[in-house]
Amino acid sequence: MAEAPLNSSPFPGPTHTPQLLMDPTVLFLVLQPTPVTVDRHAVTWRGGLVPVVMPLMSLPPVPRARIVLAHDSLPLEIRVGTALEAGLTDEAWALVVRTPGPVTRTLGLDLVLAGWTANELARLKLPATRDAIVVLTTNGRPVPGMDPATALGVTREMFSALAWPRWSGPVIVVADDLAARDPMPGLPRIMRPALPMLRVQRPAERLTLSELLSVELTRLVLALEPAPAGGWPAWLRIGLEEVAKAKVRGEGPSPLKMLAIRQRAGTNALAELLLDSTPDAELAGALCAPLVHTRRRHLLSNLLDLLRGGAQSAGAIQRAYGMTLQQLTQER
Repeated sequence: MAEAPLNSSPFPGPTHTPQLLMDPTVLFLVLQPTPVTVDRHAVTWRGGLVPVVMPLMSLPPVPRARIVLAHDSLPLEIRVGTALEAGLTDEAWALVVRTPGPVTRTLGLDLVLAGWTANELARLKLPATRDAIVVLTTNGRPVPGMDPATALGVTREMFSALAWPRWSGPVIVVADDLAARDPMPGLPRIMRPALPMLRVQRPAERLTLSELLSVELTRLVLALEPAPAGGWPAWLRIGLEEVAKAKVRGEGPSPLKMLAIRQRAGTNALAELLLDSTPDAELAGALCAPLVHTRRRHLLSNLLDLLRGGAQSAGAIQRAYGMTLQQLTQER
């Protein structure tokens, strides 16, 4: 019996198949850059002959983070932690903000954010602390006219309908010029869900530093809530800031006084206020006051949900609170 040629094959197909099979690089040929599957341990791509599987931790930090961030099926703490390890802090913060619930929603996420906060405090040579708010000054002494605990308490009370805590670690407040020790040189604030930083400096207007701090804290809370495409409406932002300032001053604010302001303005002025990009601050505060009053503040989260879902302001108020603009000129 004649011997078969050396290049013959028992499998049908082109004669170059044996050469292809003998090239070991084909086993590692990735046909598509997008992984087929990703889990907390490995990444799998479609390969030339067989799937290409690599341990997740074997990938460089940035490509690993890009892959992990694109897969919503992975636990939140893995996606956030991987992004932070790669230095993609903006992507990590955005992911935390757009995921409902407190930042301590899982033990894993809590540990990831606490670890990042501890490292950042050490990098900035700031003391580790359990305090909820830390005020940095040139001489290390308390700031006259600033009551951080009251400002933070007022803010938390006003937004008690939202899931707390809104951030991990203390709020760092820069009260004056720290020169070389400034933890955020050139920036007025850093709004993030871990170790947020605010700057409070007395402006020309007659406001106390506690009022200014309450405004900054109000802005921080709203910044850490997923906002509508165009951002939170101006009447809501400015109105809540006005209410926070009044609360810090110990004024309540007075429901009767706020009702009188709304009555003087009338329904048409309230409707125009909702559409104004630069609304009157006093009227905006008078409109927001009943929305965060003790009797109704638990409904604030419903209002925010409606606004981020695209509802117009007047309709959102009516659906969330069961009150029309006309009723807001008649009821406290």
